[in-house]
Amino acid sequence: MKKFLLWVVLPLLLLYTIAGFWIVPSIASKKIPSLLKKELGSDISVGKIAFNPYSMRLIVPDIHLKDTNGSDILGLEALVIDFSPLSSLLHLSIDFDEVRFKKPRVHILAKKNGSYNFSPILKHLEKDKSGAPSAAPKEKTGTIPTIRVEQFAIESANLLFEDLSVPEPVKIEATNYNFGIENLSTIPSDYGFIAYEIETKSSGIVRSFSKISLNPFKIEGQLTVDGGRFDKIDHYLKEFANLSIKEGTAELYLAYRASQTPHGVAAKIEEGRFDLHGFRLDDPVSTPVTIGRFAVDGIETAWPERTIHIGSVVLRDTKFYASMDRKGKLSFEKWLKNSGKAKKSDTNASASSQAPSKPWHITVDETKFRNIHTAFETPAYRLDADHTHTIGAVRSTRTARSTHGSRP
Repeated sequence: MKKFLLWVVLPLLLLYTIAGFWIVPSIASKKIPSLLKKELGSDISVGKIAFNPYSMRLIVPDIHLKDTNGSDILGLEALVIDFSPLSSLLHLSIDFDEVRFKKPRVHILAKKNGSYNFSPILKHLEKDKSGAPSAAPKEKTGTIPTIRVEQFAIESANLLFEDLSVPEPVKIEATNYNFGIENLSTIPSDYGFIAYEIETKSSGIVRSFSKISLNPFKIEGQLTVDGGRFDKIDHYLKEFANLSIKEGTAELYLAYRASQTPHGVAAKIEEGRFDLHGFRLDDPVSTPVTIGRFAVDGIETAWPERTIHIGSVVLRDTKFYASMDRKGKLSFEKWLKNSGKAKKSDTNASASSQAPSKPWHITVDETKFRNIHTAFETPAYRLDADHTHTIGAVRSTRTARSTHGSRP
């Protein structure tokens, strides 16, 4: 027995140790970039891979995916994967203690010609698919493999989006993005928990907490947006309108749930509210819209039922301005670029191609207008009016008339 241990087991153990700690990581560090480059058609580099054959911990550091100019599309400080062989044997599943992406940096660039810095990768992948011989479709057999991930995390991510295709280039950066899932698994009706937070330098904070099941798919949770800025979409508004959003911040809260059913996806917003304040919209010569506050509360929606219920809508401290020039043209007619130039036949064609769909049913319990000022001006005169009133319940569908009551 001692000789067996000395001449068989120990050499095998030594070989396993040498191969696991040094040989396999060294080969992988050299081969993985070339294999991925062949698949993606883009340069990719990785640092020196480390692997512990006893704890089954894999670390792939310094991952960089380049565009055609040599700039990073994706940079990653390290990918850490902890495989759990003992738990896998006990549960007869594929178990991971941890899958972690450390400090990823994603750069999405829209070029002046409308293409993206990752477009060559997509073209390469499509080319590979089109060049491959088509195989006969296979019938779906078997079940979803049992996979369990105790901790999945994206840690301290940085997301940068640049758009050079619009007249005024846009740059939006989200920093310190953290995303985590605990107990992610494909075990039937087993729930995991998701939490993430995205903070942008100029557009507020997005937070979410939810629980999720993959088999079957179910998710429910809450989403909040604090300090979202509407002026950040101003560059895109100018693409089709002679308008500019100068100010405006918003808060949003949604409590939602969604699930996969035999008939498709079912989704509900069980509670929601939206609050916009300090909003200002300018055209080239005036400020046609200024909103002090616009709030929608008690939002409930259901799909595929197609119902929307709103508890209250409040609009206050708001000004609307419109004018007419000497030729009789109204100011808002000049807002849309190339307005009125669309071919009538195109409109009819698009309308005829749309299949009829089930109508949406919309209910609004109460609408309040407070301190609303409207002004209309022509070369000859100016009309000003102030409004404060409340409208009662409003119900509408695509096929039924709206009914409402009002009181002063």
